[in-house]
Amino acid sequence: MGLTITAYSKLQLTKKRNTNSENTVQIIKLQDWPERHLPFKDNRVYEFSEEFKIIDVGYAGYMRFRNQLAKFSGYVNIFETFVLTEEEEKTVVEDVKSSIPSHIKYDKLPETMLEWQRRTAICKKYNLDQEGYSTCQYFPYFMDASNKNNGLFNIILSFADNGGSIGYIDCIKLLKDFEDNYEKAKLFVTTHTFNDYSFIQLYEKFIEGLKLAAQEGVIDLE
Repeated sequence: MGLTITAYSKLQLTKKRNTNSENTVQIIKLQDWPERHLPFKDNRVYEFSEEFKIIDVGYAGYMRFRNQLAKFSGYVNIFETFVLTEEEEKTVVEDVKSSIPSHIKYDKLPETMLEWQRRTAICKKYNLDQEGYSTCQYFPYFMDASNKNNGLFNIILSFADNGGSIGYIDCIKLLKDFEDNYEKAKLFVTTHTFNDYSFIQLYEKFIEGLKLAAQEGVIDLE
């Protein structure tokens, strides 16, 4: 299952009820973000002038980008802020031991298994699993950002990943975040362990798309 994020410019309201016609997009308001689609009308169809596809990837790819963006923005790894008691750590060890088949001998428990079980225990203890264990464990910087109401790139870091519209009022604010921090972002990928240049490629595509959407347009997730 994939995710597409597309930027559209110069929207004009129509009387059409669907997007079967060319050069049309439907505005979707999300209940948890009731103002993000403004100034456009919810569930109405608009004609657009130009479009630009920012992202066409799987959800995991977009979540990976957002996790990296959150780390770049200064959000923290949630597993560095929450801890387990000594007894809870012992339970983690016992859970890992019990999960390993008896015929497998080991001198030391695999650290990757211990860390995974530790993160699972933290998610349960602090009720961090509302997004699902995989989101919590694989994207710990994003989890910190998604729980904040403001901050750098918050407009997309706290937004849904499976649909919805972001109107040009917020697109202009988001564009400023991307442009103001572009040089730092280029340096970031050379100085951090993931060394993932696809991060900067997507970063640049967001800049290009947001420039278009800032022209009385929208970015649409579907």
